[in-house]
Amino acid sequence: MLVAAIVVGAIGSIVFARRGGPPDLRISGSASGTPTPTAQRPDDAGAAPAQAAFLGSGSWVMSSLPGCFRERERIRGSVAALRPKFPPASERIRPSSVVRSGDCTIAVGDRELWISRGADRLRVPADAFLYRNEHGLTLVYIHGERAEIRRY
Repeated sequence: MLVAAIVVGAIGSIVFARRGGPPDLRISGSASGTPTPTAQRPDDAGAAPAQAAFLGSGSWVMSSLPGCFRERERIRGSVAALRPKFPPASERIRPSSVVRSGDCTIAVGDRELWISRGADRLRVPADAFLYRNEHGLTLVYIHGERAEIRRY
């Protein structure tokens, strides 16, 4: 039995050794998707990079500024289903009004809102209506047959 184990071990070692070097594997493929831009570095090692103004437009822009507005609730649906949940007209902030919250300023237009914070400029496009009551601000945004209510 010991002789048989030695013979099997010797034959296995010879067979394994004769296989040669590492296998000839070739890996190929093509990249897909959007390339990632190279990170920009300042020209001078001690200089901070210039801060570009942020521009954005959408029903979400107030929610993107948590230092100024903290979204507590968001409801989406058809205008018909959400109309009973719209705030009363008496709570609407009049066009041409200016609302300040944190370091943000909202310029209320007839059907849109412009929000500024430093060099950043954000817009809630038409049809956007801003309301205020004792609980805070409410944004009603209507786009076609769809509506959003966001409470801050």
